[in-house]
Formats: sequence, structure tokens, C-alpha cells
Amino acid sequence: MHRFFDRPDTRWRSLHGALHFYVLPPAEGSLLATHDRVARALHVHPGLAVQPAEYVHMTLQRLDGYRPEIDDDTWAVADRRISEAVSRTPQFCVEYAAPRPNGHAVEAIGSPNPQWQRLVEAIRSAVTASGLGGMLTPAPYGPHYTSAYCVADTDDAAVVDSLRGVGHPTDLVVDDVALVAVDQFPDEGVFTFEVLRTWSLP
Repeated sequence: MHRFFDRPDTRWRSLHGALHFYVLPPAEGSLLATHDRVARALHVHPGLAVQPAEYVHMTLQRLDGYRPEIDDDTWAVADRRISEAVSRTPQFCVEYAAPRPNGHAVEAIGSPNPQWQRLVEAIRSAVTASGLGGMLTPAPYGPHYTSAYCVADTDDAAVVDSLRGVGHPTDLVVDDVALVAVDQFPDEGVFTFEVLRTWSLP
């Protein structure tokens, strides 16, 4: 694996407060239990920065935008449009493979999921309809969550050995969407966030 924070998509205009739409796992669910076991196994690799459990997430969409850049009227329109989009999206489940090295991070990748794709498209359409389409970045490659980001070149085979018998497939019920303001800390290799708003799926 190679350093995650050398990728072009990590070079934000500001490293603090970037708007994202996330799905957040429940504190007592199987996903974070799996992440905890994986995290303990990965701490032996100095080139990996384990994501704190409270900041594990599945990204639906990143915006090249920040709350102070959006006037209150536009913010209210965006809230209404996103509420409408989410209200038309029933709850669904994402099934993940076991976490594994994936180029720049240790990730658990979800099975192809048309409901996830529809939710991403609904959010992108709502953002565009709010007049904020210029803030959209490319959609994620698919459903996934990250247990550790690579901060220095790390041997994939050694990571696979550490994960043997530890990482397991898991799943996540998508019943809420959160709008968050994300802070990136490249030196530490972590992302933190503050939840600004949540919407519940029916």
C-alpha cells in the first residue's frame, strides 16, 4: 500500500470543515465490533493509521464546499431538497466483505448494491437542485468503510497476515444519512467530523 494522503482527492481547499454525506454505523453493531478487532491487529504496522471507532463511516458524497460558503436561504433549500430525496428512499442493508488492503487503505468493500447507488444519485440530484451542483465531487467508487489509512508504504502481504482470522464480513443497515463537517489530519492519518444534520430513511 502507498500513502493515502498523496492522492489528489485528499488535497482539499481547506482541511477543516469539508461537507460530506455519511452513513454512520451504530455504536453497538457488528461493524464496529469487527473494526475493533481489525484495529488491534493493525497497530503493529507503523505505516498504517487506524481510524478511531467514533469516526468510522461510509461515504455517500463529498462536497468541495464548506458551511460558511453557503448562505442561509440556500442552506434551507438544500435541507428541504435532501429531506425530500431521503424520504423517498427506503432503508436497506449493505453487505461488506472482510477488510483487506486496497491500494492506499485497509477497507471493507460492499457488494454491488442498487439501493446504495440510488441513494447516492438522489443526494447528488438534491444538491444540484439546491443550486450547489458546482460543489459536487465524483461519487465514491462503491459502498465501503475504512479501518486504517496508509501513511507510509506498507507491505500488503504483511497486512493480510495480520488480518488472518480477525477481519470478517459484516453488514450495515442504512437507516440514516448524516451531513457532516470533516477535518483531515494528514500527518496523523485520520479524519474526524462533526454531525450537522441527519435525515432518517423510511
